[in-house]
Amino acid sequence: MWRRCRCTNRIIGYILFSLGIAILLALLLPGFFWWFILGFALIALGIFIICH
Repeated sequence: MWRRCRCTNRIIGYILFSLGIAILLALLLPGFFWWFILGFALIALGIFIICH
């Protein structure tokens, strides 16, 4: 049961990480400062979930 939980958390973490990277790539468009903050937060959250 704990393994399944941990696995799900890892999947969620990778999804958040991927979303963050996608948002950072959207930064190539001008004027997306808040998207940068959101993307960075998602990457940090994804790494945190993957590590825990």
